[in-house]
Amino acid sequence: MRLELLDDYKKTLVEYTSDHYVFNVPGDSFAEREIASIIALQEKCFEEVLRAFNFKSNLTIKYYLFSSPLECGRQYRVLHPEEYDDNDPYESVNGYTLCPDMIFATYNESIQCVGYHEDVHILMNEQFGNITSCFVKEGIAMSFDKEWWRIKNEYWAKIIMEKGLLANIETYYENDRFFEQDDRYTYPVAGAFTSWLLDRIGLDAYKKYYASFIKKESYPLRSYRKEIVEEFIKYISKIEVDKMAGLTIEKTIENIEKSKKLRDASLKWMK
Repeated sequence: MRLELLDDYKKTLVEYTSDHYVFNVPGDSFAEREIASIIALQEKCFEEVLRAFNFKSNLTIKYYLFSSPLECGRQYRVLHPEEYDDNDPYESVNGYTLCPDMIFATYNESIQCVGYHEDVHILMNEQFGNITSCFVKEGIAMSFDKEWWRIKNEYWAKIIMEKGLLANIETYYENDRFFEQDDRYTYPVAGAFTSWLLDRIGLDAYKKYYASFIKKESYPLRSYRKEIVEEFIKYISKIEVDKMAGLTIEKTIENIEKSKKLRDASLKWMK
């Protein structure tokens, strides 16, 4: 597949290689100055994912690092023009994959979109193919991340569930339901659920569970999905949240909900 890159971005690129990666970074950027630590981190993540799932991989993952999320978002639009109208504004995007082997990510002083997440998507796709449920895809990636905005997934999940910000999560296996929700809530909950489920059913059973999402009609746990979720909610309710982490989550949720109300009010006014 021929890869089309932004012209102004392509001219700046410098290539670095390692055992399992090719990194394309803008010359004299923050990413280039930190390339040694980026390489070390990604090689560590790669090996840990393979070890955790008893995988072998023949992939060389190609990373394209951007200095800003807006530039990363412009590149996404080049790759997926069918998702946009000509008049749509450019969106900021931190990171995304282009299977089978490419990752596009923002890396600057405040945003370092590296680590497990996108690599897990690539490696799981190599092993199992493109499964149909984004709740399951994002769940396993977030399970490896362990944290959302540097706070444990489980802490987020407990407070989000207690506040009733997500309900009937057994329905989130269906993509239309998953994408109806705020991803700032669904991602950490999916990660906490997946970590719990892996412990609950074990690796071999989880692999079968994951692989069965290749075909929607074979979704597993359908007959007792609600019971599984109820068991997870009981587990989460017993988690003791670190005090400072809890205060940070509460404040973040307050800001998210406030911004939603302002956005909704603005949309009503425009009508």
